[in-house]
Amino acid sequence: MGALLPRLVLLSAAGFLVLSTPLLAGLGGAGGWSVGLFAVIFAARYMLTTDPAEWASPVVPAIAAGVNAAVAGLLWLLGRWLSGATGWAPGWGALPPILLALAGTALSVQLWSARRDAALSGMVRDAAALNAEAEALARATSGPDPDPEALDRIADRLNDRADDIRRDVTHLGRDDEPPL
Repeated sequence: MGALLPRLVLLSAAGFLVLSTPLLAGLGGAGGWSVGLFAVIFAARYMLTTDPAEWASPVVPAIAAGVNAAVAGLLWLLGRWLSGATGWAPGWGALPPILLALAGTALSVQLWSARRDAALSGMVRDAAALNAEAEALARATSGPDPDPEALDRIADRLNDRADDIRRDVTHLGRDDEPPL
């Protein structure tokens, strides 16, 4: 958990950065057209940081895109309202907030890769199965009359699972993925 906590804190900061950008755009006087760009950036961040295997159907990303568009619109409206209520209109337009949103999205993807997360989840499941099979091996050998065929089958399965986990661990972090 020690190495994961700083990544989660940075991921939260990147999420806050991305979510604050429509508010900044509304505050800075950007037009309503910028809401669409923020909705696309929000949806891209969602798609890049979640595991596609968890999407039950194409409806899930479509609903997420709709929610992202609504959030972007509400935050932009809040920024416009704050600008009008306070009389402060910095006038920076849409470009700086859009660039901040893109930077926050890139940081989020670097911190939390859906493919790496899926690989880690699979390794944890494999390790749990390996542990269960090791416990079965221990039970099979602890009785008064151990079954030699069962022992051989379980030992072969344990060796196969250990090889799979070793392969996954050595492959993890390769390709275009950032290291853990």
